Amino acid sequence: MFRAHGKLHDHPVGQLQYGLTNLASHRRTADSHFLHRARAQADRVIERRHDLRGAWFFPHPFDFKHQVHTGLTYKAPWYSGMAQGEALSLFSQLAGYAGVPAAHRARYRAAADGAFASLLLANEGDRRPWVVARDGQHQLWIHEYPIDKRAPRTTRTTASCSRS
Repeated sequence: MFRAHGKLHDHPVGQLQYGLTNLASHRRTADSHFLHRARAQADRVIERRHDLRGAWFFPHPFDFKHQVHTGLTYKAPWYSGMAQGEALSLFSQLAGYAGVPAAHRARYRAAADGAFASLLLANEGDRRPWVVARDGQHQLWIHEYPIDKRAPRTTRTTASCSRS
């Protein structure tokens, strides 16, 4: 949860990271409490998804004024490449995790597929939402904070995968 404008809001990046941390803790300890928390975070994010453009997007339901890139304010709902990547990581791990019942693994596989699909939808014209774009050399960039390509600056993010 994230406090903004005096209210608590869902924060997909924080919730997904918490889920990933709990899944890692379950792997280390085999304590079912951790797996339960990891799945609860995944399920909460899945329930709040937006099905758009044939993909699953995980919204930030609060306005956000970027502190580094002054003049940028994201109006709710907005989407982040970081949330999409974290979702793909948690859902794909749960989909293949032996401690998760088979029927639930299928649900997480569908969620991973939906998250992955969002990473195939580049910023083209006025099609929204998007979290990836291609540069002049056709390299794919995941945007942590996507902004309109007509804006003077962009916030391209090169991400490395630290979890497997």
